[in-house]
Amino acid sequence: MSNEFQVSEPAKTEDVKEPEIPVQKKVQDIADKAANKAAKTENKYDKENSNLFTR
Repeated sequence: MSNEFQVSEPAKTEDVKEPEIPVQKKVQDIADKAANKAAKTENKYDKENSNLFTR
């Protein structure tokens, strides 16, 4: 077997810590948007088809 595909040294990663608060805020914003998407879709459908519900 050839040694050309073997890694001689493991990749070094920097110890960089991102602040957790902005990450949590982004996750919360995405979760809120996903939770509200169904309600927005339902309201849009009701507006477009309001004549179905008034008969």
